[in-house]
Amino acid sequence: MHYYWMTSVIKFWNSMVTTCEKQKGILKDILFADLELTRIRAQCWTRDVIDTLESLNINRSDSIATNIYGGTGERELRIVDWELVQKAFFTQHLSSCYPTQQVDPRNPSLPSTGRKGITYSYWMSDKWDGVNKPPLPPYLRFDLPRCVSRNMARFRTSSHYLTVETGRWKTPKTPYMDRICDLCDSGIIQDEKHVIFECADPTLTNIRTHYSSIINQASNSENPVSHLMNSEYDHQTPHMIHDIMKRIDNHFFTSD
Repeated sequence: MHYYWMTSVIKFWNSMVTTCEKQKGILKDILFADLELTRIRAQCWTRDVIDTLESLNINRSDSIATNIYGGTGERELRIVDWELVQKAFFTQHLSSCYPTQQVDPRNPSLPSTGRKGITYSYWMSDKWDGVNKPPLPPYLRFDLPRCVSRNMARFRTSSHYLTVETGRWKTPKTPYMDRICDLCDSGIIQDEKHVIFECADPTLTNIRTHYSSIINQASNSENPVSHLMNSEYDHQTPHMIHDIMKRIDNHFFTSD
């Protein structure tokens, strides 16, 4: 997701610079005004781009224009070296994300921060060689109703109302081991794996029975959740997750 966002941003920036080089007009005036705001570190669109590039540890002189960072002299517009950005992105992403693919998010000894990222890496992220462009999750290549794609995306990114997530919203946060499922009496933490494979809630049990073919296949794998979420040819998984999310949403908004 970050990669494709960055691609769009850099393409947009480079297109603006190229257009401004060819003609004078209001676009160039606006862009220079934004650069002036950036120089004084005011919050603006260009400042957001700069902050993102700086977070990738890119050499400032090789990113956009030196004067954007408060340099002196004639204002100048330069396009961004996308190859440099891409290389820095891959390097940082590999070092911060992919080492956690071997860490089970259910490990109770994990620190209080970072479990959400580990959950995505271990259960949700697709395999990537770290060289070529990161692959899109398989479900994004399927012809699905928008509501199904939306709920699949919410589930994969922990944008849901499972107690493992809602426990993070409280002040103070609910301890991880206390984020127990409120749909069944198992006493188990209500996380993504629980609602797919374990929860005894009648609605979720019926969903599990309806999709028993993919559930059984995933259950025999080393990492059942990852196997299910990244199946290359299975169109049933997004619909199953959609049904699960409807149950979770309904319970969240109707319970006390």
